[in-house]
Amino acid sequence: AKLVNVARVLGSLAGVWSLQNNTLYIDGTAQPEDKALGAFPHGTITYGLNGFMSEILVNSRPEYRPTGLTWPAEDSQSTED
Repeated sequence: AKLVNVARVLGSLAGVWSLQNNTLYIDGTAQPEDKALGAFPHGTITYGLNGFMSEILVNSRPEYRPTGLTWPAEDSQSTED
């Protein structure tokens, strides 16, 4: 068996990746949308050279978004929860 060069694999994956599609296929057949993330999820995955991985996935449906938020924050908005 040929050994995998872990450093080379990590070097190829390291960085920040953006979610483009989350369609699940089983035996070539698309499955129903993920109910937790909805039809149009947003997200990023970060892979570090040290093996660290972080993933953030969010639902983009307007009814699930917090109200009254802007970016950048306005002076009149509180940062307290």
